[in-house]
Amino acid sequence: MAEKPHILILMTDQQRGDCLGCAGHPVLNTPNMDRIAAEGVRFERAITNSPICVPARANFISGLYCHSTGVWSNAGSLPADDETFFHHLQQAGYHTGYVGKSHYYPHDSGDHLSNHEDYMHARGIDYVHETTGPWASMRVGSYLTDFWGPDKWRAYADDYRRRSGTAWATWPSPLSEEDFLDSYIGRSAAEFVDGYDGGKPVCLFVGFGGPHEPFDAPGRFATMYDPAACPAPIPAEGLDGLNPAAAAYLGLRERYRPDGRGASAEQIAAARAAGKKLSDRLKAFAQAT
Repeated sequence: MAEKPHILILMTDQQRGDCLGCAGHPVLNTPNMDRIAAEGVRFERAITNSPICVPARANFISGLYCHSTGVWSNAGSLPADDETFFHHLQQAGYHTGYVGKSHYYPHDSGDHLSNHEDYMHARGIDYVHETTGPWASMRVGSYLTDFWGPDKWRAYADDYRRRSGTAWATWPSPLSEEDFLDSYIGRSAAEFVDGYDGGKPVCLFVGFGGPHEPFDAPGRFATMYDPAACPAPIPAEGLDGLNPAAAAYLGLRERYRPDGRGASAEQIAAARAAGKKLSDRLKAFAQAT
């Protein structure tokens, strides 16, 4: 093994901690995540510092709490002069890369993420190939939407408008498996690994957009699981005495009961397939260096 090992960080979005085969889930098939857990350590009691996207991600790379970053909602941004673990890795001789969803700053309609690469470089990231998540991809440009082209992007946006406000809109994506968000992210990360010859150890952060709703798994993944075999959502209970905002948040669980109870399983399967390809590529890369 090299003196400084390569580092691969895979982050899924809105995947419950028990949605893993190695965590005892009765239905989900996650062999590659299970392999990673078996070869290392699975932290069963790790808890995010925030349940909201931007604050949680800012905390993750800065090592700070929300009251230190000042980021409490998705309208905030990690301050450009805040230190991240990427900076420390650069100082230790690493080449740092980011592929996929980061969401360290707001993704505004009509923008293109390439306009923010200087900000990402200032976060300590050398190579940037950024995308948004599923919903923002309707209205924000990125390398992903450039790859789609106008016709596929329009079909994607039209489909998402049909799904808006309907939690059980679980029909398959109009995109092919190859064009699907998580497939693109996994493939782009693998291409970076295959093409890297810079001579430094690598830290690559790969941010998958799934299984964040809506539940629009592509192709064969849309029928991989039988919804009737999936456990029902945990019902919202004990709402009395909570403030209105907390009660409303917990009550959202009920939106996911009709028809599409196990829909996120299919998206986990799609992300799993993309992750397997990337994991295999990184293993080969590590053995070659």
